[in-house]
Formats: sequence, structure tokens, C-alpha cells
Amino acid sequence: LKMKAYTYEKGGKKGKEQGIPEDLKARAEELRNDLIETAAEANDELTEKYLEGEELTPEEIMQGIKDIILKKEAVPVMVCSSVQNIAVTEVCNTLISIAPESNTREVIKAFDANDKTKEIEIKLSKDESFVGLVFKTVMDQFAGKISYIRVFSGVLKAESEVLNSTKDRKEKLSKLYLPFGKTQNQLDRDAEEGDIIVCTKLPHAETGDTLSSLDRPVVLPEMELPYPVHSVAIKAKNKKEEDKLNSLLHRAAEEDISFKVEYNKETKETVISGMGELQINIILSRIKEKYGIDFITSPPLVAYRETIQAPAKADYKHKKQTGGHGQYGQVFLEIEPLPRGTGFEFVDKIVGGVIPKQYIPGVEKGVREAMEEGVVAGYPVVDVRVSLVFGSYHEVDSSELAFKIAGRQAFKLAMEKAKPTLLEPIMNLNVYVDEKYTGDIMSDLNSKRGKVLGIDNIGGGIQVIRAQVPQAELLKYSIELRSMTSGTGSFEIEFSHYEPISGKIAEDVIKETLRRKEEEAKEK
Repeated sequence: LKMKAYTYEKGGKKGKEQGIPEDLKARAEELRNDLIETAAEANDELTEKYLEGEELTPEEIMQGIKDIILKKEAVPVMVCSSVQNIAVTEVCNTLISIAPESNTREVIKAFDANDKTKEIEIKLSKDESFVGLVFKTVMDQFAGKISYIRVFSGVLKAESEVLNSTKDRKEKLSKLYLPFGKTQNQLDRDAEEGDIIVCTKLPHAETGDTLSSLDRPVVLPEMELPYPVHSVAIKAKNKKEEDKLNSLLHRAAEEDISFKVEYNKETKETVISGMGELQINIILSRIKEKYGIDFITSPPLVAYRETIQAPAKADYKHKKQTGGHGQYGQVFLEIEPLPRGTGFEFVDKIVGGVIPKQYIPGVEKGVREAMEEGVVAGYPVVDVRVSLVFGSYHEVDSSELAFKIAGRQAFKLAMEKAKPTLLEPIMNLNVYVDEKYTGDIMSDLNSKRGKVLGIDNIGGGIQVIRAQVPQAELLKYSIELRSMTSGTGSFEIEFSHYEPISGKIAEDVIKETLRRKEEEAKEK
């Protein structure tokens, strides 16, 4: 804007202003003209002046940039290095110059906490009831949980009580602080609209929670977060440190809500997910350096399923004689496939009391237990209808347990006859890339057994490629896409449905699953 360059010396706090070097002048002029053109689009008056060839003043350019940012039609991008202390002061000063004032919008949308379908307007004024947002959480080893709060309206007093409207829990505040770099300075006044303040040890507050006055509970719209695109499974090298590692990972997730930690009960893995490999590596390196915990990471296991492709029948008689009462239960089952995504249906077709009603729930429990581990590779069974059609019982020896065992074994026998097959999860994938990379991306998706559904132009030379791809092919996609697009591509991913797999792909999955189970058995 000012056509100036800045140089920085090691240890210096501010850059030294000077003229732009000759070899960069042409590019700087080009970028300045783009900036002026963008600013001129802010309102009709500036547009008219620009089109008539008049030069905009620096004040008009700055105002135009402020207006267009406020309209959400442009996002400023500035570069600095906090580690090298390069351009930090200049970036801060620029933000002060172009960022709209806190109450420029005058009102924001919110919802009544007691009726979340009811939309209300919040005036951005210190004379209104208090409304604030916890936008950041930091876990400090000395101070505990530190919550950063943006005050949207009203006044917030130290030692007061507010409502966490998101969780419907009261929060007792202690002292209020103003954040200043790594330190916090105690606030000697009430916090008002526009302030960013810090509170410590709020028991319930998490990033994204709305805080409001007790007399007017409101909830601000939820933060829209992108879906995590890179996941890894993690476990501590030393099993004794497993609990500590999990605790530190959950603490990291509290600080960064785009970082997720989940325990997958099916695969028995702790899986961490984030927006990319770099984010996850930074979090893990902090844990390793600060707490000295060594860990092992690997691609997460895929949650396969099993199903059947044909109807089948089987019966099983559970008969066991011991001292005293024995065990007896006989069931006849018919199983048939259901449409994909239906789940499980149990149908009681018993007539004439051949199995007393009190034992039928035991049969269903046994079937459900058997479905937890299918006969192909031990994955959960889905999309099956099971009909109990006949059976027999003993007046003395029969019990719910006996029929549960019979039901479990009968289902396994029936499934073996019903052409069992593996199912793999299919993901909906949207890839955002420069149009020059479209061919490479399409070719790569085809090699991953993907189905390209369409390509859309979204402007600026960017295309979105919509596809459905097996999850097993996407475990390292964030790394692969970065390599193919020189770091410029991005993608979104979500679960779509399950599809059958067969042939060598299924054989490889079965072999790997059996190998892993053998290793787990040895470890035990």
C-alpha cells in the first residue's frame, strides 16, 4: 500500500523501512493495483471514482478494505514469523488499521437457550445483557484450564456467576485477566463488549461454549469446523504410560477443537484425527518433548463389516448333562439378507409354544452375540433378518442361557451356508484443486478403486472433484494429495455406505486380520 520494504536484524523489535528493491518493484505495483481494485469494490462511490481514473487516497483504500472485510467478501492474508520476529509488529499494526471495530455489525444472531428454534438478535452494546464466547482453551501445568472469552455484549464482573448456555451449567468466575503474550494481567475494571479476557479454572467451559447472563440465557451459533482429514492410530510404547498418554491427548483436544481423540471399540485402537499431518506431528512432538512419553503411530484399521448374500437355514441343539439340572435348548433359524444399511431384524415365528416365550429373548441375545464376530474374518455382521421358526425345550433343564448358546451356534452355522462376504466402508470425497492438477487427481482416484461422480468449477481456477472411494485407500490421502498438488490441494471426507468386496482384496484383508489377531493373542 505504501510501496515500502522492511528489513529485519536479529533481535530487533521493528523492521527498518526502506524502498522496494528494483527487482521486486513491478510485482509490488501489480499487487498494489489488485489491492486498490478490491478496495474500490467496497461501495459505489469508490467504484465510480476508480472507474473514472481518479486515484484513491490511502485513507479511502484502507476504508474500502475494512468495508469489504466486514461484508465477508475478502479475507486478508499476511505473513510474519514469530520465531524470527519478522514483520510481527507490522502485521499487528495492519490488523489494527483494517480490522472492523468490535461493534460495527451492531447486532448478531443467537438462539433462545430454552427454545433453540427461536432466533433472536443480540445488540453489541455494553448496556445489554452479557453474552460471551469461549473461543480458546489452554491447559497450563500451573494455572490449570485457561479460558479465553470474547465479550459480545454487556458487562462481565469478576467473582460473578454466569450461565454456560451450551451445557446449561452455571460457571463461577474468579478474577478476570487481559491476555498479553504468554502472560495475563489482572483486569482492574469490568469486562465490556469488545474485550477479550481470560478466566481460569471454569469447571464446565470448553471451546465453542456460549456464556450468558442468568436472566437472559442465549446460545450463539455453533462454530463450523472442517471435518478432520488425517488420522493415525496411537499407543504408548510402555503400556504403563497408556493412561497418561490418553490423558494428554484429551487435554490437547480441549485446547484445539479441530483435533479429535476417539477410542474405536471395534478395532480396539485410540485414533487421533486432525486437519493434516503437520498439526498431528506438532501435538505429538510437544507431548514427547514435555512429558518424555514414547509412542507408536500407524494408519488406523478400517472398520469392515460382514453380511450374507443368500438365505440359509440351520438348527442347533445345546444339550449338556451335569450333576443336578442339565442344560437343554434347541432352535431352528432361517436367515436372509436385507437391503444395505437396514441393520438387523429378529422375527419370532414360534407357534404352538414349542419354545416358551421366556426363552425367546435368550435366542435373540445369542444371535446378537454371534453377529459381533462374523465367520469370514471376525467383523460385525449387518443387514440380516433372522427368523426363529422352530425349536424344542425341556421342562427341567431348559433355561435362557441354554437357548442363548443354541441361538449363537445356530446363527454361525446358518451364516456359513449363506454365502458370507466382507463389506468395506465407502467415503464421499470432495477434492479441491487447481484445474491444472485435475487430470492427475482423476487418475489417482481411479487407481484407488474410486468412482468419480462429477467435477464442478467453483471460480478462481479451482475445481472440486466429487467421488466415492473406499476408506482403505484414503488412510494417507492428505499426504498424497499434498505431494500431487505441491501443497495447494485440500479435501473433505465423510462416510457414505458399505459395499461388498471379494477376490484378492478380500483375501488380503482376511489374511491381515488373522495375522493381527495372532499377534494380539501372543501379546496377551
